[in-house]
Order: sequence, then structure tokens, then C-alpha cells
Amino acid sequence: MHRYADARLLPAHGPVSDSTHTRVAELLAHHDDRLAKSLTALGEDTLDAHAVARKLGWTRRAVAFGELSAFNQMLAVNETAAHLDVLVLQGRATVASVGGVNQYTRVR
Repeated sequence: MHRYADARLLPAHGPVSDSTHTRVAELLAHHDDRLAKSLTALGEDTLDAHAVARKLGWTRRAVAFGELSAFNQMLAVNETAAHLDVLVLQGRATVASVGGVNQYTRVR
């Protein structure tokens, strides 16, 4: 049971949704999926966000990183860094700055 009544969602972009509860659940599931995929891409290596982003699929069509425009590659690296930082906060990865670049390692 939800604490608040449901409402229609009118986002700035994307489709209108008849249920904010449903859309929030979709976004949370997507976030959990991206965390899992980021952790899998990190594997047993110590990598920066760019290296991890290159291993992931992008957009709903799982487009390869190299097929993205330079602008969208930059967005992908920033999104990956954010997910890696969440994994650090969750205790599932560690981070160390090496030469001013964050390097992430999966917690074993």
C-alpha cells in the first residue's frame, strides 16, 4: 500500500503516465538494473568510469558506447560515475583517486 494517493504523471519529456507509483517503481527497477550492470562491467578489475561505461550498453536499444556521439559518451561516463559512486556508498565497491582520476574496484 502506498502512503500517498496516486496521480497522473506529466513529465517534461517522455510519455504521460496514469500512475506516478508505477513510474517510480519502473525508475527504481531501472536504477537497480544499471547498478548491477555497472558492477558486472567493473568485474574483478580496477577501472575508471570511462572504462566501465565502454563495457555497458546505452539507451533502450543497448547501443555500444563507441556508437554514441561525443556528447552522449560524456553523459554516459558521468552516469556511470554516479552509479559507481552509489556502489561505493553501498559498500559494494571502493574508490581511490589516482592522478586525479577515480579508480573503482569491486569489493570481494
